[in-house]
Amino acid sequence: SQNVMGSENGHLTVTCYHEGQSVVKWCKFGGQCITGAFGTHGLRNTTVRMSGLKEENTGWYCCSTEDLQMPVHITVDENEINMSPVMAKSVQISPGPRK
Repeated sequence: SQNVMGSENGHLTVTCYHEGQSVVKWCKFGGQCITGAFGTHGLRNTTVRMSGLKEENTGWYCCSTEDLQMPVHITVDENEINMSPVMAKSVQISPGPRK
């Protein structure tokens, strides 16, 4: 699992790794999911970016594919310096470069 910290009104990113052709879901436990679909072969990574963070976005999230579930704990603090270059005002899911 990953632990990611962000500041209120800021943004953060989480990288999810998967193999081959996968549909990647980003879900808050007990909440909604956002799905991004891509189709390429080989080891891939997908970047999830959350912006417009609020303290209520703190909690457990899961990045999942057909064969992988990666839990991520997000902490949003009004006084926290944004330490990471991840539902908030907007969430973007984009495929990463091939490895």
